[in-house]
Amino acid sequence: MYEFIDTAESAGARVLPAEAVSINGTFLEDLIDGYRTLYTSGRESLGKEFSSYDDTGADGSLTRRTRFPARTITVGFQLLADSPDAFREAFNTMNAALNVENVWCIFNDEPDKFFVGSPIMNAEIEPGRCAVKGEYQIYCADPFKYSVDLQIPRPVMEEDPETGLYQTFVISYDGTYPAYPQYTAKFYNPDGETDEDNAEDTQTETAKLLGDAGACKFVAFMDDENHVLQFGNPDLEDSSGVPDPLTLTSRSFEKNGSYDPGKNGEEWVSPATGTSLLSKYRQQGSLGTGPAIYGAPQTTIEKNQSLLGITSGTDCKYKATITRVTGRTASKVKLDIEVKLSSLKETITKGASLTIEVTCGDTKTAKVFKKTSSTWKKKTSHTYNFSMTVNAASDQKELSGIKIKVVRQNGSYKSGKKTKKASGSAGKLPSKTCNVIEIPYYVDVPVDKYYVRPSEDYGNVVAGAFTGPAMTWTYPASGLPATDDGIGAATFELTWNMLCCIGKTTNETLQMGAFECLVLTGDSMNANGVITNQNVLAGVQISKTSVGTKGRVQLYVGGVRREDLQVDLTWNKGLLGSKNGFASCSITKDTSGNVTFKLGNLFSGKAKSYADISIKNRRAFKVVFGFYRYAAQPAFDWNGINRVMLKKLYGGAAALEKEPFSATQTLIVDSAANTVTLDGVPRPELGALGNDWEQMCLRPGVNEISTAYAQRPASAVQVIRHCREDEPFQGVSAYDVDDTGGSLDVAADGRDVRIYFILDASSPQTDTQGLYIVSGSTDGADGKKRIQTKTGQTFVETTLTADIYDANPAAYLVVEDPVPQFEISYREVYL
Repeated sequence: MYEFIDTAESAGARVLPAEAVSINGTFLEDLIDGYRTLYTSGRESLGKEFSSYDDTGADGSLTRRTRFPARTITVGFQLLADSPDAFREAFNTMNAALNVENVWCIFNDEPDKFFVGSPIMNAEIEPGRCAVKGEYQIYCADPFKYSVDLQIPRPVMEEDPETGLYQTFVISYDGTYPAYPQYTAKFYNPDGETDEDNAEDTQTETAKLLGDAGACKFVAFMDDENHVLQFGNPDLEDSSGVPDPLTLTSRSFEKNGSYDPGKNGEEWVSPATGTSLLSKYRQQGSLGTGPAIYGAPQTTIEKNQSLLGITSGTDCKYKATITRVTGRTASKVKLDIEVKLSSLKETITKGASLTIEVTCGDTKTAKVFKKTSSTWKKKTSHTYNFSMTVNAASDQKELSGIKIKVVRQNGSYKSGKKTKKASGSAGKLPSKTCNVIEIPYYVDVPVDKYYVRPSEDYGNVVAGAFTGPAMTWTYPASGLPATDDGIGAATFELTWNMLCCIGKTTNETLQMGAFECLVLTGDSMNANGVITNQNVLAGVQISKTSVGTKGRVQLYVGGVRREDLQVDLTWNKGLLGSKNGFASCSITKDTSGNVTFKLGNLFSGKAKSYADISIKNRRAFKVVFGFYRYAAQPAFDWNGINRVMLKKLYGGAAALEKEPFSATQTLIVDSAANTVTLDGVPRPELGALGNDWEQMCLRPGVNEISTAYAQRPASAVQVIRHCREDEPFQGVSAYDVDDTGGSLDVAADGRDVRIYFILDASSPQTDTQGLYIVSGSTDGADGKKRIQTKTGQTFVETTLTADIYDANPAAYLVVEDPVPQFEISYREVYL
């Protein structure tokens, strides 16, 4: 049954036909007065194509393969208009709405499913009429339709000790054609989900505190027919006889405010004077975190919305349209308005003026439509565009009560030597109440990923020079573990994710600037961070100083330039970051003095190495990232990093293998597109060669997908940490009782019940981070378990009530395995 709408109560509302189609979120019936969908065809059945072997001795044929071809949906429509001008305007609007590609197409009688299609307008329209019927097609290269709702099932089992499988999903799939899900592995993150509530002091130090805890060799997804998708390296040796890599710094800048040079203990400082290989530069400006998205941080409506349907004025007709709604702030919104006068029946002479007045709440805007110096002849039409800013609360989703009128004033004008006075009232429009207008949603925090980059200014402009801020990390003089063999790293791996490209803003080819990543060395470095005979051990410099799309990439080893090439820095090219994510980059130095660079998609995404025996024993003391603008030219739209990690390596190349996955990282596998990303960076090399991409899918009926992971023994430890604010107390009421009356350690909602620990009163209180690596546990004489940590502290098991917990939740800790969490999401697919 379809919804009944009382048109007496809802003026201007219309009942959509059952087969009306929403294209890119808009029904043409809502966009064009007089438009109506009559019928559709091509949605019901989908023919299958067969390819066969016919040259056999057997009867019939042998099937080689089958496929579903592209689908074409035909939409029949009717368009009614009051005049030729109105008809032409309606058809122009229709053509504009259909000029889109690969958009969601949702039919009114099936609102829970969508096609992905491209409309094609090739209707044969009978000329000379204002009431016509026609057809247009929607070409669907992908012939299937999909559920609007994204399905995210919960695992039914957390861990199976017999099989070693970690999380299992039992999925009842209701689609009629196989679906290829998106698989996600979230490696251990004691901070929980990343959001603004835990942005202040979390994440930035978490990976460093965890060290190798939570690191993972591989993860795998398996269905009940033994098809597998595996990622990582299960063949890593469990012990190599050399110390594990030492993580010196590991920082994520993906959260707002995660970089603060003024914060006490910030390890990446913004020096007043830094180091650069640029021939002329000035260290100035400041750094901060900015949103890692392209475009305005708001939902913008850029579609025609009818402000005032065709309505009669004096000797004319008017129509008003909102062409765009933008400029959304917490209290304002900007409207772009087009007012069109058509079917003018009487001439409006000189001396007469028309003024458009628009009122919205307490805001009134008056614009001169016709000037006194012009003459408007009858049977002509006139259009005027203007903007106005009105008040709108942050949670307001629409504007109502807008009124529009046109005022005419008759004045005098010269006609030869005579002075005449204009007369008549043509063009007037009494005050009319307009339609409700949809406005963008206002969201305080529109993005969940950020990156560190220069703040609004790069400092004062210096002619012919680069200006901007830098950030520097210095090898710590103390506090390192016993495995460290001295200040500086003779062998190391530096990795970072960056965006360095010109964007889509006006005059993008005028954007100029530079990015640098430098690893500094020298004879020695004292406790104050001063390097004797400082030089660049290895470095990357990206610069652009001329109009166009090309910039220079230069690579340095031992202070000598080893590579100098031109590259396209445009956003769409995607060599050093794009709308699809950050570019993954690294500099590695081995025991032989070889330095290897990997820079996003440069060099076809492969690594490039340079040998230099003279730097074999040189040690890395500092790392500098610089971000610069050139002279007074516009700066790069994108110039910054969102992650950086420096590891000190030990031993030969064979002993330097490390887990491909670390704590706090996120792996996303899109099996439909066969793509693999790690923290938003494409990493196809993580997939196993024998992955069952085609066979691993959801089929109609019940499907079972299991997951597995593997840690090295050295990484398979436990972590004890403070409870988070998002973790409610789970006390005795959460326990179930079995058939014999025994207590089961399972909460009613399926989660394990937390067992809480507090600091042992006799234990030294030397560490306040709230995150500890467990070294062992014992059962005390009082029957309570005690946990020892690598920092020498002891925590004892405790019992408590919800009231006691709520009084001071930060005092209680929990023990857990630093294991990954898995997620599967998909849309149902239908023929």
